[in-house]
Amino acid sequence: AVTEPVEGEPMPLRRAVDDPGFLHAPSIHQAEVAALLRNAHLSHGGGDDDPFAITITSQRVRLAQRIFDGVRAGRSLGAVLGYLVERDLHERGLDASIDNAREVSPLPGQELLPVPARRLDGLSLHKLWSDSEGHAVDHLVDGSQDEALRRKAAGVLRRLGVAVDTAADLLQAEQVHHFVRGNLTAAVNTLGDIDRGLAP
Repeated sequence: AVTEPVEGEPMPLRRAVDDPGFLHAPSIHQAEVAALLRNAHLSHGGGDDDPFAITITSQRVRLAQRIFDGVRAGRSLGAVLGYLVERDLHERGLDASIDNAREVSPLPGQELLPVPARRLDGLSLHKLWSDSEGHAVDHLVDGSQDEALRRKAAGVLRRLGVAVDTAADLLQAEQVHHFVRGNLTAAVNTLGDIDRGLAP
């Protein structure tokens, strides 16, 4: 129960159990989208790992824009993510790991090319990381047991995971946005659809 009196409200007042609070949004449409996303999240337990737990910060929006701009320019999602990974590896002094990554996760159709001529498939590398973190790190560092090297490589793979999660979160919000507007054919359904060239 609320113990402090609230001006203009008759007592007693009671708080709703598990009250999620209020949403503040710049427009009615944005409030509707946010409400649907939050209701889906809460109805699935409201945990950090449930499928509707999304995080849309300005930093993640900028990252997603870079990813989807690359897709709109005609690149596959795997190629765009692969470029981000290769740049991350280079910036952290892990240039030798670039060819290691290309060897295990080349873009489709490039498996028979010489390793330096391949392009990295970031989605495939992310799946390898999701299936077995240690196995993915082993590939990047060519089996080295140097702890500092392995930590750097694991950090690159974690940042790839953030990029994939960010793209999925923004895509989910985009789907709900179109659903609220009644435009059910406009939403791109999955990251796989985007990888096949359907740009959000």
